[in-house]
Amino acid sequence: MALLSLVTLKARLGITVTTYDVDLQDIIDAVTGMINAYVGVVSVEATSYTEYVNPGPGAELITLKLPPSRCPITITHLYEDTGREWAADTELEAGTQYLQEKAGGTGIIRLDRNWLYQLRCMPDRLAAVLLAQTGTVKVEYTVDNAELLAAAKRAAMMEAVAQWRAFFYGASIGNITSDTMDGASVKIDTNAKGNSGRKANSADGFVSPLVAGMLDFWRKVSIGIV
Repeated sequence: MALLSLVTLKARLGITVTTYDVDLQDIIDAVTGMINAYVGVVSVEATSYTEYVNPGPGAELITLKLPPSRCPITITHLYEDTGREWAADTELEAGTQYLQEKAGGTGIIRLDRNWLYQLRCMPDRLAAVLLAQTGTVKVEYTVDNAELLAAAKRAAMMEAVAQWRAFFYGASIGNITSDTMDGASVKIDTNAKGNSGRKANSADGFVSPLVAGMLDFWRKVSIGIV
């Protein structure tokens, strides 16, 4: 799924002919790929995930890895099963047996004991004891990616306009060093710096120096998640 449509981009650029449709679509595809690579895939239609987590021995906290950074999640079902069959009686109860470390967060705490510790009878003992078991935690959850998609779409429009002005529109009249978008003058030359502190055409590859700063909040690497 592209982050903006050909119709929307043409309307923003004031282009009414079909002469440049192929070039504009190439820009859209390239920009979508660049933004996905920069923040992790955001142009996804599915917001429901199933993730399997193998906690370490004695783990008190498990962390989900799949959802985009900063997007709040809602856990719909969570199973802890040493047999990996996910029967109904292996589903845990929220608030009693597990809890998200923070509201909407990816960390999940086991409340009444550590993850995958089960009561087991041992030789010469009357009472069962908690022992670590091998197994998997299955988590089904939904992701609220509305804010991320909105930011990505704004960034995609900014970058697509900058690429058109710099590489196509500017090709016949000389290099374009600034442009007006939504009533604001935007520098797009390679020496200008955006609010990310980067120059255009820097290591992130964006022509517009504003785009990286618009997306940095959503990058997983910005909060140490790989």
